[in-house]
Amino acid sequence: MLFMKIVLAPQSFKGSYTGQEVCELLSEGILKAHPEAEIVQQPVADGGDGTLDILVYSRNGTYKEVTVLDSQQNDKVSSWGYFSDTKTAFIESASICGIASLAELEKKPLTATSYGVGQCIKQVLDEGIRHIVIGLGGSATNDGGTGLLSTLGVRFLDAQGTPLPQGGGYLGNLASVDISGLDSRLQQCRIEVACDVDNPLLGPQGATMVYSEQKGASDVDKDLLESGLTHFAALTKRSCGVDIAALSYGGAAGGMAAGLHAYIGAELISGADLVLDLVGFDKLIEGADLVITGEGRIDGQTVYNKAPIVVAKRAKQRGIKVIAVTGYVGDGYEAVFDHGIDAVYPIGTGGILMTIEKALSSQ
Repeated sequence: MLFMKIVLAPQSFKGSYTGQEVCELLSEGILKAHPEAEIVQQPVADGGDGTLDILVYSRNGTYKEVTVLDSQQNDKVSSWGYFSDTKTAFIESASICGIASLAELEKKPLTATSYGVGQCIKQVLDEGIRHIVIGLGGSATNDGGTGLLSTLGVRFLDAQGTPLPQGGGYLGNLASVDISGLDSRLQQCRIEVACDVDNPLLGPQGATMVYSEQKGASDVDKDLLESGLTHFAALTKRSCGVDIAALSYGGAAGGMAAGLHAYIGAELISGADLVLDLVGFDKLIEGADLVITGEGRIDGQTVYNKAPIVVAKRAKQRGIKVIAVTGYVGDGYEAVFDHGIDAVYPIGTGGILMTIEKALSSQ
């Protein structure tokens, strides 16, 4: 079958290529086989890695530099985006406390903190901006957002009234929450949280049980983190009157989404849908014969509303075939076939199931 119009809509391949670089490589290969094909390149994202760059490029935004603490509490120079037409700031958590830049031995899920995201929010507030979109995904953290909330004035205290150390590993010692010092400027803000997944905070499909292993958590760590977030959810319900345990999207970025919703009233939304709407994706795929999407790893987690799935759903609504390319596939990848993806092609040379290290070495 000859495809005349092909839309390329991959997200970044974490640790290797950006979405735009993937588009360019795919275009080169397609045109060798079908020089007459019309190719539309539109890299996508879901709130995690690469979202800031895509939005700044697509929406004529500007970068604003900020110095923050990363997930390991080291100083880091990062950026956020400003869009003058809507007077909106976009903060990408992955560029502040992300996991992609960490070596395996640097992953410390018990002490990783979202503190730097709060620092970035404070700079945005200082500039007078009151519409903030926070992209969640690709974080190294599992702290329920307590790090960023502590930056904004919330105090998480132990039984002696001492602030807890940073990190989800200490949440089991949480005895009380003091919200009296929360930055009052947040009451004047509209805050949206663009989530890369729709998992709840707790339980077998929650933040810890699904995602903490890739952040370096052992089985013992998982039990400690899940217990801590369960305790955090109970204290949050008592302090704020908000039940975050089963909240859809609440498990994004190690529970950062749940904390932002409960303590500052942020609205949780699909990050992929937000990005696709802003780049005019539905218009781009009109008349397309094929859509090619993808990400660095496709596995059972992909179906939790990650970008390739949202791309596929929109394409399928118009009867368009969808192929996904990926660095490698993991356990449960077959589930994507029930969500609009017709075929998956791993591009690594080491077979269909492999480690990320092997996938990267086979570029």
